[in-house]
Amino acid sequence: MFKCGYLSHGMYVSFGLKGDVLPCCYASKNTPSGKKYKTTNILNGPLVTKLRKQALENKVPDICDGCMKKEEITGFSPRLSNYYFNDNTVKEVISEEDVRYIQVKLSNVCNFQCTICSAYDSHLIGKEEGHSNPLQLIDDDLYNELKEKLPKMSNLQLIIFSGGETFYNSKKLIDLLDYIPDTVKTVAMHTNGSLFNKPILDRLNEFKKTVLSFSFDGSGRFFEYQRRNGKWNIAFDNLKRIKENYSKIFLQCNNTITNTTLINLPDFIKEMQPYFSEMNIHFIEHPEYYQINTVKPEVLKEIKSKINDNMIIKNIDYALNNPASDDSVKHFWKRVLYLNNKNHNIENFIPEIKEIIR
Repeated sequence: MFKCGYLSHGMYVSFGLKGDVLPCCYASKNTPSGKKYKTTNILNGPLVTKLRKQALENKVPDICDGCMKKEEITGFSPRLSNYYFNDNTVKEVISEEDVRYIQVKLSNVCNFQCTICSAYDSHLIGKEEGHSNPLQLIDDDLYNELKEKLPKMSNLQLIIFSGGETFYNSKKLIDLLDYIPDTVKTVAMHTNGSLFNKPILDRLNEFKKTVLSFSFDGSGRFFEYQRRNGKWNIAFDNLKRIKENYSKIFLQCNNTITNTTLINLPDFIKEMQPYFSEMNIHFIEHPEYYQINTVKPEVLKEIKSKINDNMIIKNIDYALNNPASDDSVKHFWKRVLYLNNKNHNIENFIPEIKEIIR
């Protein structure tokens, strides 16, 4: 049997799935779009049931290649973690009591247009790209079914809220928080740090444990390039303000490393460690042209010499041994030109970029 706790114990609930609920967000990048969601069974939809059957037949499920790639590089992946689950068993049909992990994506409303994101993550990107319906909200039927089933999930360990920018979803978010069972161990939320939403923070402060995860990929100019529209001084001030006023909230850094932020990583870790209880460093997978294997080998080796974290070193070694194709590098520069033409000129933020990328 292919082992993965998410398959029988996890749920990823999002406006963007349009027809099914997945076991985790890692699989969502490879999910074919479906029809508009209809209230059927968020626990045992057709797609997730298919994935469970494949796992029970000891096959790698169709949309699980993200974890396989992580395991190839570092020997570890989300599916191998038992943090949220008591076991990695897989069942074809589950009940509310089986659910231990949920991630909820309420909308794509966001004030940022991050270079690494798509219209799925920010309605402003969709608007800029000319999408006919850039603003995406969770389907009412799906939302109401989640509210109906959530109080019955007595073994829920963790619920995560993501976006878009989650602090923009105040009404639905605060409403949904009231349906979370008292037995939940951790409530978590992602934020870009741009907003200080006191009503939400006050409500989060009432749970046994709340994790507020800041999407900080770098500091200063590196943050402001990758987190387009963001202002580092505002985000950093909000972090400090929350740390000072909400001592119960566990502060986490969620850092997505790309070829434009890598050179800032050693300094960033030193600068941010006093403010965060935990720092999660991730290396981007999509879009591929932002991966660090587009960086010049001598730059990779220099960064490696300044790092003492084994996971980071493994990712740098993998990039050194698996350089990006010329097409991927060309695609990066094409994307840079596109953003330059949108008044987001990379040389205003990272003037040394030509010395970094192959």
